[in-house]
Parts: sequence; C-alpha cells; structure tokens
Amino acid sequence: MALERFFDEFIANMLIRGSEATSCSVGLDPITGAGGACPCNALNVKRVKVYLLDDLNSPSCLLPLTAGVNVRLDMMAGDNESGTVDTLPASSPSADPPAVPETPEPHGFIPVIQNVISTVKLGCSLDLNLIARNTWNTEYRPKTYMALVMRIRKPRATATIYESGVILCSGAKSPDDSRRAARKFARIVQKLGFPVRFLNFQIHNIVATCPFFPLYLEALHLAYHKHSSYEHELFPALFLKVVSGINATIFAHGKVNLSGAKTVDEVHKALDTIVPILTRFRKK
Repeated sequence: MALERFFDEFIANMLIRGSEATSCSVGLDPITGAGGACPCNALNVKRVKVYLLDDLNSPSCLLPLTAGVNVRLDMMAGDNESGTVDTLPASSPSADPPAVPETPEPHGFIPVIQNVISTVKLGCSLDLNLIARNTWNTEYRPKTYMALVMRIRKPRATATIYESGVILCSGAKSPDDSRRAARKFARIVQKLGFPVRFLNFQIHNIVATCPFFPLYLEALHLAYHKHSSYEHELFPALFLKVVSGINATIFAHGKVNLSGAKTVDEVHKALDTIVPILTRFRKK
C-alpha cells in the first residue's frame, strides 16, 4: 500500500493541475512541480492526452512520443478522443529500404576490389598426392583438411583444389584476373596427365572497399533497424543490407566493405545506393 501511494503521489505531481494543459510536464520537479520550458517544441514531436484512472476529471498532461511507435491506450471506454493515443506514422521516409536510384548522382567515391572468389570444374577426379609431389607452392595436409592449396604470383591468387575436380580460386583483384588464374591452375594440373577441361567457371563473390567520411552509426541503425544489425559491444561495425544479395559492413571512421556482388556493375550499383544514405548520417 505504501508503494502504491508513492506512485500515485509521483504521478499526481507530474500532472499539471488547473485548466487543460498546453505544455509538457517532462522536466518538472516531481516534488515541487517547478520546471523550465517544454522540450517538446524543440524535439518536434506529437503530444497526446493521458488521464488518471481515479481522476477522470483532472486536466491532461501532454507527453512526447517518438516517431514510429504505435500505442493505443483504452483509458476511457467509449471515449476515443482521450483514450486513443495517436502517434507519428511508423512508415517514415527514413525507414524505407535501400533502393538503387534511377538516376544516380555523381559522388566521386571509387570502390577498390580486394578479393574475387570463383569456382571452376575440371571434369575429372584428381590425385591430390600426385599433384602435391610434383608441383611448387602447394600445401596438402589430408589429416587436417581434405583439399590441396596451390598459389601463383601472376596474377596473385590461391586455389583450393578438391579431389572431385573442383577448384575454388580466391585472392584475385578483378574478375579477369580470377579467370586467368583459374586457367593457370587448370593448366598446371593438366600437365600432370589429368584429362582436364575448363567447365562452368562462375564468380560467386566480389569484395570491395571504399573510404567514406566519419558516420553516426547509432542514428543509422535507428533509421534502418529493419535492414541493419549493430552490436558495438561485439563488433565495431554496422551491417546493412544494401540490395538483394549485397551487404555492407560500415565502420564509424568511414570505411565500407561491400560483399555479395557477382559483377563489377553490381558493386557500383550498391555504391550508388549507399552514398545518399550515408550522407544523411555524416558527422559534422
């Protein structure tokens, strides 16, 4: 009972007695009732009426509500004017999903491709022990990993070769270099006497980076919380779904990593999509 009286007195002190209130009680002293100017005007938020259950005739207090919150208080049955809380619409422009602009504006940011991952099928089974004994720059530890790792310098790339005849090529800096490296790996294996064919070459992922300006990641996450993930206590970057299949890893200092693209054009489209979004959350 003492706790209930405490909360009743606290709520009563927060309400503005007298004629119907025209200012917000946020910022009032809960003991004396004194306070300064209403912060709602500065925050530009909508105010709503709230009534006490035990004093329906008391004046209303205007409380600020943030955008995107859907709340309904049936405080007074049969009275929609005082019982329903109207808030700002949840579908605000900032919450729209990222989309590729029809006419992208020139921004001057150039992505740098850091890695291209591709695969190719050789069309035959391979003897990895034979390949490891007769080639340079190879690693084969079947007890640790059932694949052979081979490296070349021009173009600089690494191949993971499986016994089934599949080669996974990574480390190239462009799609053309990735295809050229895959053909070199296939040629090295072919010289060892295997009936190699170059079949079904595919690029699965292009990783690119681009330096931007410092950003407010917290505000970006609040605006696009349905399309992003941000846990600064676990990892100091925000993950944003730019377009279908392409994700962006955004750091507070401005570095952005794009992954998931399969062509260079998709990288540029993702960059054109993300630049207008990041510009809104640039640190001054």
